[in-house]
Order: sequence, then structure tokens, then C-alpha cells
Amino acid sequence: MQSGQDFLKDAWRRMANPKTTSVSKPALSKLRKTEWSKRFEHLMRNRLLVGYYRYGLLHTKNKPHDWISRAKMQLDKYVETGNTECLVDVANFMMTEFVQGHHPNKHFRAMDRAEDTSKDANF
Repeated sequence: MQSGQDFLKDAWRRMANPKTTSVSKPALSKLRKTEWSKRFEHLMRNRLLVGYYRYGLLHTKNKPHDWISRAKMQLDKYVETGNTECLVDVANFMMTEFVQGHHPNKHFRAMDRAEDTSKDANF
């Protein structure tokens, strides 16, 4: 069943080009293959393995790092230099924050786009 948002998108497409039919969605099995970067994951994992020797196991509690600040610094460095290594570091810092974070209100609740504060992004 089509969501209301998808229905409206298709309606706009049909108005813009009456010959257009509904956009078919790829199968989930295909998306699992295309909507991920194995190279990025490989680089993340390698850096985490090396990180073990520097910082210990990922699930070790009370590591004395502010992962969010470190991620912001690496993101700024990427913007400045274009070095994608920084993006791998950002991803790993965010995963570490996810696992070890000490935010007093830490939780996971999926939000739909209407609630998301980044809804102005074009994706």
C-alpha cells in the first residue's frame, strides 16, 4: 500500500507528465545490495580494530572521550581537506557514542520526517 506522501509524489509526477505511471520501488533484497558501501564499512571496521590497541574494547564502559566533539572536529577537518578518512572517523565516533554515550536522556525512538529537525535536507 502506498503512503500518503508517495501518493502525492506520484500525483505531482502524473500532473507534470501524464504519460508517467507510478514509480515502482526496487525489492528490499536489491536495496540491501545497493544502499550501503562495503568499502566504507571495511574501512570503519579496520580502524575500529586498530582502535582496540589504542583505546580498548568498544564495549568498555567509561572511556574518557567526548565522542561528539571529536566527531565534529573530524567533520570540520573533512570539509577543510576533503580527506574521506575523516568521514570514517566520524562514523566510528558516532557508533562509539551510540554504544557508550553518557547523555542523560539517551534513547532510541524512530522519528518520521515530519518530526526530524533536518527535514530541510534534500534527501
